[in-house]
Amino acid sequence: MIERHLAPAYLEKIGAGRMAEAAEILRYVARRLRGRTAAEIRRLLHGDARSLPIEDESGRPRPPGELIQPAPELEEAVLAVWGSGYPRPSPERYDAELRPFLADLGVPALPALARVSEALERP
Repeated sequence: MIERHLAPAYLEKIGAGRMAEAAEILRYVARRLRGRTAAEIRRLLHGDARSLPIEDESGRPRPPGELIQPAPELEEAVLAVWGSGYPRPSPERYDAELRPFLADLGVPALPALARVSEALERP
């Protein structure tokens, strides 16, 4: 059901800009897959969930690897260094309950090394 119906429906909603409906589908999928490994989740979601777009805080769909969901103790530091330049998943659509699932989809908790290097090179 997830592979044949829900994943394609999610992508269709994202493509049509119907983000609230897409988020509801993702929330449902997350509940159904609770307890599965990240590898199982990726397999069920067309092999590579890291390409599954996630709505960011500005309403734009992005690949999970372009987003960050820092741990609470890093949130302030990430904001200080990047401000809104390092997008997060939409807090309106994806609450704390979905954080582990978003991590399984490929949303990192730590900044990418390349982004840290760029930040250190800036004056």
